[in-house]
Amino acid sequence: EDWFKDAFKAGAQFAQRWIPVEEELPDEKNGCINKEVIAFTSYNCAYILIYDDYLGWLPNGTDADIDNITHWRPVNLK
Repeated sequence: EDWFKDAFKAGAQFAQRWIPVEEELPDEKNGCINKEVIAFTSYNCAYILIYDDYLGWLPNGTDADIDNITHWRPVNLK
């Protein structure tokens, strides 16, 4: 039973992983281009932003500090 719990926890952690911007940006390949994502800044703030491959990070009705994005992850609507 413990191996099952450990495998479940590992899968849940991977699914909720923050993606470093140095590793990958939202794009068509990962289905996140021009869609809302959660972006995390170097100041420990999280915002809902949109990433455009031409314009870059765009605020989505927020006063976000879009110059210091360090990580992001898809918004999982369920």
